[in-house]
Amino acid sequence: MSLGRNSQTFSVRDGGLVAKAIEQIADLISSGDLGVGDSLPSEVRLSERLNVSRTVVREAVGSLAALGLLDTGNGRPPRVARATSLPITISINHALQTRQIAFSQVWQARECLETRAAMLAAQYRSPEEAHRLMVIAEALVSETGHIDRVVELEVEFHNLIATASRNILMGHLLESFVPLMREAIPAAWRTRKTSLERQRVHDAHRRVAKAILDKDAKAAEEAMSHHFDDDVYIGLLSYE
Repeated sequence: MSLGRNSQTFSVRDGGLVAKAIEQIADLISSGDLGVGDSLPSEVRLSERLNVSRTVVREAVGSLAALGLLDTGNGRPPRVARATSLPITISINHALQTRQIAFSQVWQARECLETRAAMLAAQYRSPEEAHRLMVIAEALVSETGHIDRVVELEVEFHNLIATASRNILMGHLLESFVPLMREAIPAAWRTRKTSLERQRVHDAHRRVAKAILDKDAKAAEEAMSHHFDDDVYIGLLSYE
């Protein structure tokens, strides 16, 4: 039995047909028929293949693009996007905004990932990555009074460790925390009012970077864990 225009329009508002189309397009991608960078079939062909209206296809494609699964930029046909942290970021932010999780829980999860990433980075980092981590650790000292610069250096430091871990999924998971880091770091930094408190944070970054430089996986993991326990959580108390 075919659906008429009115019932289909109602289903679009209700989300039923759109949700089904999203699932079918996602299945088309996951089946291996389409790879990263490949264009989707035309709107007309998808409409015929999924047995839904072009309006439903358009909404489904828009939803997948909003999740970062499709690239619809520059007016070109939708293409399969490269995986990013965007869907995870959206989910975490939604859970925080609706008070389904606490900020401290996010940071507890982040600590688990960061400590493991530091351990892996010590094993798999390139010489260039190790050198850059040491440079960033020292730059954080010289830029102490410039909070915007401190934020950028902190983000680069942790992102580089994630990259050096050579674990793509871990990299996406850690990257999903970056928007929250940009909010939390200034708040945490303002709680470090004395030079001694700030020096302790700088020393923590140096220990992590040095352990990774030395390819000492155990020391890198412990240094990152101590950094969270001794420095990060103290700053977060004021943020929450």
